Amino acid sequence: MIDHGKRQERSAAATARCPLTFSPLGTATHCNSSAHSTEVSPRDSSSTSCHGRTDTEGRTRAARNLAHDEQKAQSPSKITCSETSTTTRTLPSGWVTWRAVLRIITSPRMIALHVLTIVLVATMLSLANWQWTRHNDRQQFNNEVRARATEPVQPLERVLAAHPEPDDAQWFTVTATGTYGTPTFQLVNVSQNGAAGYDVVTPLTLDDGRVIVINRGFLPLAEPLPSDLAGENVTVIGRVRVSDTKQFGEIDNSAQADLIEIQRIDLQILDDVIEGDVIEVSLDALETTPSDDPRLAPVAEPTLSSGPHLSYTVQWILFSICAIVAWALLVRRALHQKDSSAQPE
Repeated sequence: MIDHGKRQERSAAATARCPLTFSPLGTATHCNSSAHSTEVSPRDSSSTSCHGRTDTEGRTRAARNLAHDEQKAQSPSKITCSETSTTTRTLPSGWVTWRAVLRIITSPRMIALHVLTIVLVATMLSLANWQWTRHNDRQQFNNEVRARATEPVQPLERVLAAHPEPDDAQWFTVTATGTYGTPTFQLVNVSQNGAAGYDVVTPLTLDDGRVIVINRGFLPLAEPLPSDLAGENVTVIGRVRVSDTKQFGEIDNSAQADLIEIQRIDLQILDDVIEGDVIEVSLDALETTPSDDPRLAPVAEPTLSSGPHLSYTVQWILFSICAIVAWALLVRRALHQKDSSAQPE
């Protein structure tokens, strides 16, 4: 009994001089330093030697538990459970799984955002395309007017024979000879060079008996009608114009026997008032022989500007891009809020 107690005391003293160390794998080993060596009997060397062997089952279990606690403290997001041999994997902060993304972007609120964005972008792009079409139409109109205005003056009959359709004959400069007839009309609600007034419109009977309507020029409202030129033979040089039709919201011309004031040169209505066969085009007088009333100002030339259609096109495209960017930011914000709420506090 005495020898057994002495052996235990010697073993405890050796353990104190040679403390346990723990490898990364959690194995409890004794140090191998010669400084901790002690005199022991050969019979006790197996229990007090420091050559990396485990001491007892209790110390080994304690060492493993301590290593497990240290590993858990160093990496809280990745914990290995040795009892079940399973590993729990967590995503880095800021990551959202594709299932979570799908669940967020298909929520009723987000679906409403998607539909609203699609409707806005489609509408804006349609408006942009409409303005682009109007810009192209305006450019084509300007080119046609310039090209036809530069053509030499031709007799009216030649131009009508070469261009049976009124739209194809418009804006050519022609000459026509005939006799002024009756009645003389006032084309009202006209402004020119910033002044309100009216145009003087008189039928001209050609040598072949047909009638062409002549817009003789502009007069301010304060000026009375020029003298009646009925029965006078004249030669008119002017631009070919087509019949003006009623637009939405405009006042309608009514075919009356005493019609004097007209809202537009609608040749179909004037044909019911003027005697003779009224042809399908009219003339804006540029020059008359003999000269007309000097108070009359030539009808203003058409405006050949491109207008604001191109800038409107660019604006609608920019608006659609802004709508797409706003949609992307709102989706990103929704995903970020979902990810933030999922993170532990």
